[in-house]
Formats: sequence, C-alpha cells, structure tokens
Amino acid sequence: MTTTFYDHWRDLPEGIWRWPNFSPAEIACRVTGKLLVNEPALDKLQALRSRLGKPLIVRSVYRSPEHNRAVGGATRSKHMDGAAFDIAMTNHDPVAFEAAARSSASASIRAPGSCMSILAHSANGATASRSGRLPSPRTRRLRARCWPAAAR
Repeated sequence: MTTTFYDHWRDLPEGIWRWPNFSPAEIACRVTGKLLVNEPALDKLQALRSRLGKPLIVRSVYRSPEHNRAVGGATRSKHMDGAAFDIAMTNHDPVAFEAAARSSASASIRAPGSCMSILAHSANGATASRSGRLPSPRTRRLRARCWPAAAR
C-alpha cells in the first residue's frame, strides 16, 4: 500500500495530487490538518465518484490519532489509515449509492442512512471492517450531533 504522511495538508507538494474531485483539505484530519495520502483507497473513492457522476460530500476521511481518541473512535480505526470515508447522503439516493459502492472495487458499507461509511479493502481482499460491536455512547452522541438522522 502506498501511503504518504504530511504534517499539514498545505505541506503537500504542488502537482502531485491526482484525485480531481477531491481536495487535500477535505481528505485531511478536520482537527489537526494532518494528511495521510492512502493512494489505493483514494483511487477507490475517485472511482466511486466517477461511477456516480455527481459530487460526494465528504464528512471524514483521515483522522489523526489524537482526533480519533477525542471522538471515541476504535483504537484501530480505518480512518487512521486513510481507508474509511464518511459520505453524506444529502445529494444521493442511499440505495443507489450503496449499490454503487458495493460494486466498486472492494468496498464495504457501514451505517446506511443519511451518512454512509465506506471501508476500502486492501488489494489482497482483506476486509477493513472490524468486529460488529456497537459504537460507544460517546460516539453515538457525536454522531447524533453531526448527523442527526443517522443517529436514530
């Protein structure tokens, strides 16, 4: 897997970003600005965007370890690998979106609803999803605040 880390998304050298429908700022950690470029995962996100033919509203991709701890994320969250994408369903039909994401290159879906989490699978097909455990009460409260319809 090709990944590159930057202390801030503004540190990304000019001309190397190859995902035309996404900016480094929207992939970077929303709290720290740190950026982990996971090329295979971003390629899959771009392929999904191209397949759907309309913008994806990205809520969260990379989370720095400190941000992940602050939101009560899993200790091995795929967000910390830059391989999980939380996408708002504001401008998509959730059923069509889920079908497109599942048929795109190796992806699994969590929490269908007003926001979907897409977990990119590795090249060998290993799943990026973890156990089926329920999110912590703190995580549920944060989700309710960020995505009210998804928390119901």
